[in-house]
Amino acid sequence: MKQPKSVAILTLLLVVIALWLVGCGGGGSRAVTTPAERKSPASRTSPHPAEVRLANGGALLGDLDGDGNATVGDAIKILRIVVGLDSDDPCADANENGGTDVGDAIKVLRCVVGLDPWPIGECGGGVSTVVGYVGAGVGAAQDGGPPPLQLLTDPPVEPVGMALVKLQSGSETVERRTLDNGCFAAQVPAGPLTVTAYPPEDKRDQYSESASVNVTAVEGQVTRVDGSTAGAPPTVRPADFFPLNLKDKRCFEGEGWEEDGGYWGWNPDDWQGIIIGTTSIAGQTAYVMVDPHGQPPGVIAMQGGSAQVIASYGMILRPLADGSIMFYGRCSVVKNDSTYEVIGCMFDAPLTWPVMTLGKQYTSSTTVHQETLSVSLAPGVSLSDLYDPSGWTSDLEPCPQSITWTLSLAGLDIPMHTDAGDFTDTIAFSFVEEATTGGDIIDDVEHMMFARHVGVVAARGFETRRLVGQPSGSGDLIQWYWQKLVYARVSGVEYGTPP
Repeated sequence: MKQPKSVAILTLLLVVIALWLVGCGGGGSRAVTTPAERKSPASRTSPHPAEVRLANGGALLGDLDGDGNATVGDAIKILRIVVGLDSDDPCADANENGGTDVGDAIKVLRCVVGLDPWPIGECGGGVSTVVGYVGAGVGAAQDGGPPPLQLLTDPPVEPVGMALVKLQSGSETVERRTLDNGCFAAQVPAGPLTVTAYPPEDKRDQYSESASVNVTAVEGQVTRVDGSTAGAPPTVRPADFFPLNLKDKRCFEGEGWEEDGGYWGWNPDDWQGIIIGTTSIAGQTAYVMVDPHGQPPGVIAMQGGSAQVIASYGMILRPLADGSIMFYGRCSVVKNDSTYEVIGCMFDAPLTWPVMTLGKQYTSSTTVHQETLSVSLAPGVSLSDLYDPSGWTSDLEPCPQSITWTLSLAGLDIPMHTDAGDFTDTIAFSFVEEATTGGDIIDDVEHMMFARHVGVVAARGFETRRLVGQPSGSGDLIQWYWQKLVYARVSGVEYGTPP
């Protein structure tokens, strides 16, 4: 039986695209690995990012089957539209040139093989970004209780940080936490909605919920809580605010509380965000960043038995060409007698901090495995340099089985005063991590302030523990904390005074 002409064309297109992807035409490239890299555990980590789900139920460009992933099946569906076998779909325009063509299929396949980041963007429209502030109210509530919170358009005199804002649109509810200045931003379906603010968990005796505000969210616009608009929502490249260079380092001070240790304070002698070298992940070079404990002599000079963790909370990450950042796992530096090594909790599918639009929220998940990493250290750096005999150590804990991240761009251009300087070109980033280990889920809820070309300059957050199966927000508090930058050396530029 003779196959239809359209099917033959579709088959030919797939063959041409496959040859293009593995060849040298059209700007495509292949990652080259050495035999040692092909045998190493790190090279077995998937190069493909984890599935990304939009919290507001929107669709992703190029994802024609709606599974949240870039697949060959999506490319085939696009080509079926090109040759007239299927009707057009607004999500098929993956390269955003205004129509559906072979270039859209190529764009999706480049994401499939890891040449381009995923997700590409959102399609379908029908959304708005609602912004506002939550401030302290005056006078008693109608029932005689604490004064109600206030929903405001302008920055309040007394802002309320970490308040919970619920935006109700029909049967859909979107939730956001306010920043320290009371600001919140949330992408919601365009149309009528109701906005209500609730006091943070530790201030329920001081405030009661606000009066609800009815707003009509205007499609494609930033809509204030008074109904006025402020143009299209801005988009930010994370890599512009989180530079990555070998031997960058940052030092913070702060305070917090832990369930086992009570209140504590950081003196300006704990280092964070030090990039000590690189490693190979699936043929790609990624940076290794760690947080040493105490004042290791090697870190101070960094200007040009049972395993004990001496540097933790690190990340393995790589900036991408479009300004997004790929995360391959967490890592710790471990001292075992006189041996030092880097142990990674590696993501089986990388997690991406994408180019972000104000108020839009992304959720992605991955499973995790543990492995020892081979690290090419920066000149003049050794793992033993990271050990301070007077600093605290801890036992190496097992990796979680899985991790879920929920990310959003929560604010822009918020002034931040620190001992390292005053910063105004900033972004506020909302981060929620759910890490599952055994029968427990540890929720880490954090707001971070980034300054352009500097990195993190302030953070505030808390951790809770809940049982698997319990809803988020129902856990017991493990710790809370805040921190501010006191010194940084980034790309050879110093901010503040070295401790």
